Amino acid sequence: YKILVLENIIDLTVWEARDFFRFAGEYIEELKGGFHHKFLEEILNYIVKYCPRLVKINLGDTALSQRCYTRFMRRLPQIRELSFNYGYYKDNSILSLQNLKHLESLAICRNEGLTGKFICRLGQITDLCLYDLNGLEPEHLVDICKSLKNLRSLDIRRCERISAQFYRNIENYCQNLEVLKITCPKRSYEHLALLPKLKQLDLVFAVQPQNDIPIIGRLVTHKADQLEVLNIYTKNHLSKSHINLISQLTQLKELSVAYNQVVDDIALQKLCNLKKLEVLTIAGCSDATKDGVLALLEHCPKLREIRTQHCKQITCEFVTEAIDILQARRLKGNQETLKLFAHDTSLTKDSKVFETKKYELALSQSLIKIDLIKAQIGLENFKDIHPPWVDYYTEDELSEEEE
Repeated sequence: YKILVLENIIDLTVWEARDFFRFAGEYIEELKGGFHHKFLEEILNYIVKYCPRLVKINLGDTALSQRCYTRFMRRLPQIRELSFNYGYYKDNSILSLQNLKHLESLAICRNEGLTGKFICRLGQITDLCLYDLNGLEPEHLVDICKSLKNLRSLDIRRCERISAQFYRNIENYCQNLEVLKITCPKRSYEHLALLPKLKQLDLVFAVQPQNDIPIIGRLVTHKADQLEVLNIYTKNHLSKSHINLISQLTQLKELSVAYNQVVDDIALQKLCNLKKLEVLTIAGCSDATKDGVLALLEHCPKLREIRTQHCKQITCEFVTEAIDILQARRLKGNQETLKLFAHDTSLTKDSKVFETKKYELALSQSLIKIDLIKAQIGLENFKDIHPPWVDYYTEDELSEEEE
């Protein structure tokens, strides 16, 4: 095994943990999960001593003292990916990471005491996530973007203090940025479309916008031949003109327009223009029917994953007709399996298609795989949209979210 979920060893005594790492440590490359053990510091020492191949750590909400954290980080120079959440670390804790010369990916989420002051010293970072870092100071964010010359991915969702100056000059600060995830501010942010190497843009509207979304038009003007992923998280604010514009982003491989009633069969017909589309999220688009989705399957030959949770008009007939299209694809050399996420669709209650020989044959040939269980695939960012989306959750799902 290469991945260790720390919660799985929570019941081991300190001596059992020592023996475990003595025998298994040399194979472990990744640690993940919160860890709240009585002898936490001793176990961390065993990890340092017996896990020479460890390159990825996700500490979750593990509570480390400043002294323990500093010692742990300084003794793991081989680490390439580091993530920790819900901590109370101070800016000085970032200085301990300067010893991690191979560190490429850093995620610091929901930390109350960090302002971003010393992150600019980690010049080798290529992937930076500062999700919900409310203490992030605008001037430190500018320093980070200016100093991290190799930065390829930046996540600043739920960072509420970002200045207008940052958005006005972002194309100058982030010359090599390819992936950007933001919670859309009330102020203008259309300059995002000028980022020279932008390939993925995630837009989360925590509060529904009061006017148009001009960034979409700017993307068509500046990035129609470059943008590969566009995820828009908003409820019923997209319009027909937005769909027309999105259909012109012909290099898109992944698109999310979930929970927008404008996404009906006519809109899906327009999205058939996206010939390179591979992943589509239209969950909660209740006016989308089998006809529109089947048209996409026919005209988008690379489409391999469709997320249709809460779309009531995805029926057994859709599955039957989709299999015909997938068989025709296979004859043309397309070996991809279509993954259909169909929680809370008509398939949930009417499952007779799963008993047919046609479906069983398609399943054996890996033409299609249908998931009726996973409700939140592709929808994780909607938890940041207010007010809560109670109307799209069952009571059981709400209980899971609260937990």
